[in-house]
Amino acid sequence: MHSGTNAGEVFNIGAGEEHSVLEIADIVLKTLGKSDDLLEYVEDRPGHVVRHEVNSGKIREVVGWGPEEDFGEGLRETVKWYVDNEKWWRKLLDRQVDFAKAYKSNKAVVKRKKKR
Repeated sequence: MHSGTNAGEVFNIGAGEEHSVLEIADIVLKTLGKSDDLLEYVEDRPGHVVRHEVNSGKIREVVGWGPEEDFGEGLRETVKWYVDNEKWWRKLLDRQVDFAKAYKSNKAVVKRKKKR
């Protein structure tokens, strides 16, 4: 991809697993140590999303990319990162800084540890 041969192409990145919105919410709540009593069930409506799945076949085929961990573990690590780095994202939420500048200055923070 660095050679420019795929410049302008779109690649979906995902675990290749299908998960319901409730499964995702359950992982987030458990990671935060919260009760599922916080869930609010709503009536179905047009466009209501009940599941998520990303087709990452193109990036797997073109560049040989694949996930290093399963969806659940990746989501748990992501939630923990946001808990541990509130100062970083809070500035973005409060619109006190430009996202690109904030990301660039915190690149070392977002690097992931290698799996054993």
